[in-house]
Amino acid sequence: MAAAAPSLQLVPNGRSTFREVYDAEFAYVWRIVRRFGIEERNAEDCAQEVFFRFHQNFASWDQTRSVRALLGGYAFRVASEMRKRASTRREKPAFDQMPEVAHAGDARMEGSLDASRLVQRALAELGDDERAVVVLGLLEERPMREVAEILGENENTCSGRLRRARERFLPLLRTLMRGDS
Repeated sequence: MAAAAPSLQLVPNGRSTFREVYDAEFAYVWRIVRRFGIEERNAEDCAQEVFFRFHQNFASWDQTRSVRALLGGYAFRVASEMRKRASTRREKPAFDQMPEVAHAGDARMEGSLDASRLVQRALAELGDDERAVVVLGLLEERPMREVAEILGENENTCSGRLRRARERFLPLLRTLMRGDS
């Protein structure tokens, strides 16, 4: 679980442009929608929808608040909506069809892709609410206050949900790592 990259730093005049936010945060949004269960083939469309919604409200964004919390909230809702659509429900996630490794001999990269597949498989076993707190609190290492803000929930509710979800997620991941799936 890699540490999250730093979020956007505001420009000297205190206002960021939409383009600056988009350029700085696109990789974060893409990664988080994948972790919220969006297949790779749909991740770019989902990320674009997140930024479309963000752009609609950009003028009213209070830039003293976390852009990642705002984008994470949009990402959670958009990913949830996409997974519920009939067109994206027809297929089960193809965990074995991850992108080819650029250098087939690079064992570290292959190991990283294998680990990513296992995490995605374990996440797929969780419900939406559990998945959200695991992705945000455990994998993205966001503070619980921010997780609660993203999900529009009480911080104590999110903390309890993460504790219960972790009790399911970590054993699932261990089982998958042993190959007992």
